[in-house]
Amino acid sequence: MNGKKYNGWNNYETWLTALWIDNEYSSYQYRCELVEEVKEEHEDEDKRENCLASSLKNWIESQNPITESTSLFTDLLNSALSEVDWQEIAENFLTE
Repeated sequence: MNGKKYNGWNNYETWLTALWIDNEYSSYQYRCELVEEVKEEHEDEDKRENCLASSLKNWIESQNPITESTSLFTDLLNSALSEVDWQEIAENFLTE
């Protein structure tokens, strides 16, 4: 992580990702489903957080529309996604 805090989150990329997940209705619904699934499957809080973080990361990365191309924009998007603190997002979603 780059060490810069942004609006209470670890960094801009994490804040922006969480914001989009929560502010887009279909994304919000899906993230709520993921949270409920994780809560049903795992009693341990650390396992819940790790599983949700992994699920969120896989879900968002699978939505990347330019993953198959090679370009400046692909590299920039992948760089931004690599800065997202998925654990922080998962922890936040699980405590709501």
